[in-house]
Amino acid sequence: MKKTVYENPWFQVEQDGQWHYVLEKNSDNGAMVLCYVGEDLVLVEVPRAAHGAELLEAPRGYGEPGEQAVEAAARELFEETGYQAAQMDFLGVVKPNTAILSTNVNVFRCHLPANTQPIQHTSAASDFNEVSNVKLASPKQLAHYIASGRLSCGITLAALMLASHC
Repeated sequence: MKKTVYENPWFQVEQDGQWHYVLEKNSDNGAMVLCYVGEDLVLVEVPRAAHGAELLEAPRGYGEPGEQAVEAAARELFEETGYQAAQMDFLGVVKPNTAILSTNVNVFRCHLPANTQPIQHTSAASDFNEVSNVKLASPKQLAHYIASGRLSCGITLAALMLASHC
């Protein structure tokens, strides 16, 4: 028998017999975007309390109610980095931890000209757990970030794998 054992505005923990798992609200239209400015990948540094550190990852976030995943990707990209993309390509879906999470992360890719600058704006990025820094990583820097463990976000790594096959 299924029952909710904990709930907050972002997720709830369900118990089904001996098993527990997490249902993330609005995760079906959540999205991550791999945004390239020229050859450089846009990455964000985000404080992640669960790890007690700032982690490097691609922009991502939950969708708003009624929002399409591609709209969430564009909104998150702008809110977190200031970059705007006219077109995004859908790459696939990542399920970050199939044992305990019901989450689906839609992955998109966009390409911007090398000289594109972010738009300065006031955003929701001042909320807790949001972006502290935006970085452009060249292919060589990206490889170094991955090999050194500096970029260890599983969703970002899975998205990069999807991108390498699409």
